[in-house]
Amino acid sequence: MAAPPGTAEPPPHTFADVLSKTSSDPPPLRTPGRYKGMPAISFTDQDIQQFPQKFRFALVGKFSKGRPSMAELRMTFDQIGFGGAFSLGLLDQRHVLINFDLETNFQRCWLRKSWSVRGFIMRIFKWSPDFRLDIESPIVPVWIAFDGLPAHLQDKRAIYSIANLIGTPLKVDSSTLLHNRPSLARVCVELNVSQSLPNQVWITNGSYGGFNQKVTYEYIPPYCMGCRKFGHLWSDCRSNYVDDRPQEPYREPPKDPPQTITLPARQPHIVPPRKR
Repeated sequence: MAAPPGTAEPPPHTFADVLSKTSSDPPPLRTPGRYKGMPAISFTDQDIQQFPQKFRFALVGKFSKGRPSMAELRMTFDQIGFGGAFSLGLLDQRHVLINFDLETNFQRCWLRKSWSVRGFIMRIFKWSPDFRLDIESPIVPVWIAFDGLPAHLQDKRAIYSIANLIGTPLKVDSSTLLHNRPSLARVCVELNVSQSLPNQVWITNGSYGGFNQKVTYEYIPPYCMGCRKFGHLWSDCRSNYVDDRPQEPYREPPKDPPQTITLPARQPHIVPPRKR
């Protein structure tokens, strides 16, 4: 198309100009370094927070004794009826990465804690950037209760604010939301059971003053800090029983002493004196 009279012809567009407009510049790369003689790279905490955004609703399923095929596992998840999209990927022969796009499905799968798939038990753990296949994550959903919490504070926003002092709130009990049981408020929170947990929190009730609020944990699964697995405590872990007694040198068993025969004492023989 010709340019209008009195205007200059626009410069022709090259293929490089088109590419520069349609494609974005690649992100800058981190400067490589070395650590203990090895090539190394370092990412900041900000990088770690940005990278796993697509896995914010990800879980890990662990099979202890065998597992079904991935086709059977996908078929089972379809039959369960998780709404929205999800993906299943094999991490190793015992671990499966489950990634949901909806938080409701993420909570539904995680709060169940374990699922039976074709006769195989699959335990559910939360995925995190520091997840390792040889360690069971100590982050689990735990129901807690606030006994005697004032009725006006049994609002979802207030309960979430109070529960956030202990762990990330996940879900409020339906009876609490309907005020069918005003004697206590129940909420499920995300807890790190490897850390110490408070038994009470302080609540400032506006100009009416403050008070201590008791916190009741309905069930905390035992977690071993030695082998980093659930099911027992460090005091009951097999790896905790180490025989530190020094080993005594080997000694041959003593031989039987030679038997001695004791003869009865002989009476002295008296010889009479000779006659001259």
